[in-house]
Amino acid sequence: MLAGLFRAIQQVMNDGIKRIAWKHQTILFEFADELLYVLIMNSISNEPIYRNRLIKIRDSIRKRFRERPEWSRCIEAGQLRSIRECALDVIQSFYLRELDPEMTPRLLESCENIPFAVREFDEALELLMGFTDGKRTIDQIIDDSCIDRKMVLGLLSVLSYYGWIELVRVVDIDDKLILVQRPIEIELGSLGPKELLWKLIHEFNVESSCKEVAEIHRIDPYVVLFLAGKLLERRVLTYVN
Repeated sequence: MLAGLFRAIQQVMNDGIKRIAWKHQTILFEFADELLYVLIMNSISNEPIYRNRLIKIRDSIRKRFRERPEWSRCIEAGQLRSIRECALDVIQSFYLRELDPEMTPRLLESCENIPFAVREFDEALELLMGFTDGKRTIDQIIDDSCIDRKMVLGLLSVLSYYGWIELVRVVDIDDKLILVQRPIEIELGSLGPKELLWKLIHEFNVESSCKEVAEIHRIDPYVVLFLAGKLLERRVLTYVN
């Protein structure tokens, strides 16, 4: 089976085939320095966009291999670590998931192993994790970290795909909230001061912003945001928009 696969690849390279449409998929090919780059996607309407991304990846990886001749020797020896090193080139052009830059990534306790997390990927990930504190939005992480936007979005898409993070919306002072359901007394006691929480719940019984609630009861806005966040987590409140 492997021999047949290699023969098919060789035939593709010899014939200069650049595209195959099969069933409901489109397969794009690019070549460089005896390496074959394959992009398999669902049927697409604008092939040049994806072709250009694939060419960009090809040229980036080609440059890497020229700068590190030992990588080619590793592949000849059957070691694929050097291929995994190129994951950073790929994820900057093709995110594993599309992310809303206004959402905030929050670390999860359990996660899956990332199969291509090797030296360069780990270094980039370690730098990014220093800014993933559950308080910054993705846009704020990009601004504060000075890491390239595509790199941040690519890395976070990997973390989301493998269950390292969840994306949440952190409540803002101008956000308008409304009551979804009244909590039971015992549950409310575990969230904070009951009397204050009931005041918030009463105010959010109709559409209100956190700023309005803070001004009406002369409560520190940060306290309102903190408690509103707790009520949002328990689905007592929800966003109007």
